[in-house]
Amino acid sequence: MSDNKLPSGKNVSDEHIKQSYNRVQDTPFGNDSLFYRLLVSKEWNPTAIHLQERPVITTEKMMGIGMFVGTQVSDSKPFILLQVMNLAQEINAADVLRGYALANDYQLKTLQEDSPKRVDSLVEFQLQGVTYFGRAMMAITGNRVGFLLAAGAPSEYEQLEEKFALASASFEMSNAPQGHIEAWREYQIGVNWLYFHFPTSWTFDYPDSSDLTDRFGLELYNTTADNEVIGIVRAKTVLKKDTTDIGDELQKFMEELEAMGVEFGEIMNRHALPVNAPFIAAHQVIYQILDKQTNQVREAWVALLEDDQYLSFFALLTTRREDAFSVWAVNKRAWQIMLNTLRQGKA
Repeated sequence: MSDNKLPSGKNVSDEHIKQSYNRVQDTPFGNDSLFYRLLVSKEWNPTAIHLQERPVITTEKMMGIGMFVGTQVSDSKPFILLQVMNLAQEINAADVLRGYALANDYQLKTLQEDSPKRVDSLVEFQLQGVTYFGRAMMAITGNRVGFLLAAGAPSEYEQLEEKFALASASFEMSNAPQGHIEAWREYQIGVNWLYFHFPTSWTFDYPDSSDLTDRFGLELYNTTADNEVIGIVRAKTVLKKDTTDIGDELQKFMEELEAMGVEFGEIMNRHALPVNAPFIAAHQVIYQILDKQTNQVREAWVALLEDDQYLSFFALLTTRREDAFSVWAVNKRAWQIMLNTLRQGKA
């Protein structure tokens, strides 16, 4: 998969846009929260999306809110399709798109992750036996994801590239819910030691080994509606003055994970994490593990962060991406939120 920067249409002149494009503004189904803006070629026509009643936006499937169709080329017409869906838990836009591609047998040719809330891509797919190629963009606002698919015949992509770029860059849902997908909660480790945020769909508890004097730990759980645990984050912070060796403390943390029924296997990835003051260094290792309780292969993401006073250990126990993609994606996003919001003491 290529990581080349996709065209954004920023080099297209205002005069050309004024002459060749309509600045579409629409409120589908009279629902103010679905109001959107979009640049569409003046040669393209809107197509009505016919529904028997005013639709309810759910977390189960995408709902169409707009479609524009161009002039037919050979056996297909280029089109721009707009859809929306609500999201129940924190997840990266790129992973929502990956899940959509998996479910619909789309081939992602280029993926451009602009932020956790916006992703753009080039995709290829078939519709009624006809091959299409174009842009697929997703943007998350609050708990809603907006999806733009702009596609046509692969042989015509060069002529369509500008239209697709401007559509992707201009699609905006300014009245959609704001904020995060779900509420975040701040948690304090120890007495004014370390703070981080986590999504409120996760619950927390304290391991039996917690000791407030020189170290402190907690566990966070992602569970299903039936209370099945599908993700665990274990965290522990240790005062450096009470330790003799970082390696020994890491080994103790790994042994605590093994006591949870984890058998460590091969290392799948190892890399340094970017850090800001007061942290000095941070490292993450992703292991393949065996869950001895279920005899299933899973993943363990283990991170060590160091500052002048503390050693902080974090571990994520999750299903593998290839076994349950959506669960893996939600667990990964929660992990990112926790590590990215880490700070020392009250601001």
